[in-house]
Amino acid sequence: TVFESELMGASLALDIISATPRLTKAHILLDSLAAIGAIQTRETKSGRHLVEEFYRRLTQLKKKCRTLQITVMWIPGHREIEGNELADAEAKKAAEGSSTPLHSKRSILSQPIPSSKAAIIAAKTKEIQNQW
Repeated sequence: TVFESELMGASLALDIISATPRLTKAHILLDSLAAIGAIQTRETKSGRHLVEEFYRRLTQLKKKCRTLQITVMWIPGHREIEGNELADAEAKKAAEGSSTPLHSKRSILSQPIPSSKAAIIAAKTKEIQNQW
């Protein structure tokens, strides 16, 4: 789902931040208020495993870089904002199976992505609709 993709993107952003030396501040920009809300409150039914993965990675990163400040912020989507459009294009490539330089053993992309109940239901619904 789009919601789960945003949460995966937030965890991938932590991988990028972790791989960047000498950072003191980092901003993770998401265009999903639902994903930001789930990260802020840690309360969500859908994608809970992805929120917990985000916090696991964040905790590891904060242990490694104690003074690092990370902010999660909203950015409007589909408004032709250059960075957001580029991020969407890269996300599409990754979803299609293109390789990424961050596809290392410690990246969230190196593991199979678990499917949520909502994603399975959506996929099955689409499959049934396509059969008609």
